[in-house]
Amino acid sequence: MGVGETGNSACHGPDHRRTRLSRVKSAAILITFASLSAQTSKPGSIEGTVLNSITGSKIRKASIVLMARDQKYSYVAVSDDSGKFQFPSVDPGGYFILTLEAQGYFSQPDASGYRTSPINVTEDQRVTGVELKMTPLGVISGRAGS
Repeated sequence: MGVGETGNSACHGPDHRRTRLSRVKSAAILITFASLSAQTSKPGSIEGTVLNSITGSKIRKASIVLMARDQKYSYVAVSDDSGKFQFPSVDPGGYFILTLEAQGYFSQPDASGYRTSPINVTEDQRVTGVELKMTPLGVISGRAGS
């Protein structure tokens, strides 16, 4: 071996430079991907009220399931004593009410199977005034006669 030689001549050839360059490119791609993943958009919110469709009175303890339009995830809320509900932190995108349930009431889906038209939320947007109406179940009373 000559002066300055390490005994591993493959480390200094063109293949070594290609391998090293590939590793640098791979690391740069991973760093770029990681920084893009870290950039998340600010969530928005959806607020509204659940109402009796006949009397307009507020319905408490109604369970609401909000589904993302792409159906990859959903959120659940329950209306408070004044019929108000809130989804405080939803990702920007399109949503619909998948289910709406409360004791003594029913909710009829539209032709598409949803309880509302699409609700769109943009970054950091507060969507308010969403009204969800439910129909009270009927009660039959009286006496049967012969």
